[in-house]
Amino acid sequence: MSEEIALKDTQDEVMILFMGGQHEHAITSIQKFTPDAVHIVTSDKFEKAYKRRLNDWSKKYDFRKGTVQSVEDLFEETALTSLIASIFNIGGHEFHLSDGEMETWRWNIGITGGTMVMAATGTLLASLLDAGAFYVVKPPEGKAIMPNRDIIVLPEFNALKVIMTLNPTDVEYMIMDQDGDLESLHDNTTIRPWMMLLQEEAGVIELQRETGKYRLTRFGSTLLTMICSSAHHNIVKNISEKEMELMQQKIEEKTEETTYHG
Repeated sequence: MSEEIALKDTQDEVMILFMGGQHEHAITSIQKFTPDAVHIVTSDKFEKAYKRRLNDWSKKYDFRKGTVQSVEDLFEETALTSLIASIFNIGGHEFHLSDGEMETWRWNIGITGGTMVMAATGTLLASLLDAGAFYVVKPPEGKAIMPNRDIIVLPEFNALKVIMTLNPTDVEYMIMDQDGDLESLHDNTTIRPWMMLLQEEAGVIELQRETGKYRLTRFGSTLLTMICSSAHHNIVKNISEKEMELMQQKIEEKTEETTYHG
């Protein structure tokens, strides 16, 4: 038993940060997750600056300095391939340093900085690696940054796909709906009960079955606002109706009926 525990302790908690011109959110992320190692993915424009910053941050916050992966074709059609290759480069780097199988479920991927294709790539790869994906929000005007308040850890990927494929007008309806009435929601949007059940499971909403009401959690309000303002339907536009049917089947396996009283 002691040998098994010792081996597990050698597995590093790795953080991968997608970065653009702004870098303040990296500090918030490091303070929140206290990683053992940090890697950065950015454009070639910022490569030199982030090599310097990563060196400074590793000394100040006591983590192992990882790599800075720079992408030259960030605004070209080949960007997705290049970004995925960067993550595989990081994986190869960590593999050579690991003792045994890598535990990528202990990794965290920050999708705050850079372009929308970087955020989409980070979210996709977090799912493939079974890693966590997170987003740092700006604090309220005049307020100091607080890592425990200002970081959103994204929900389980299938639920995230449901949220990101909602019609933009339906997302706006949920954000603006003051009454939180389920009957009105279903009358005025294309959102079905099974979608709300998945959102409840992900911590996006709280269902009040006795009164037929719902409300967004603080997490849900921030997440839906972020998605609503990010042209999210362009990120996951290739999700098929078949995948949506499979997600509906998943929730139906947990409840005999796709209603709030099943």
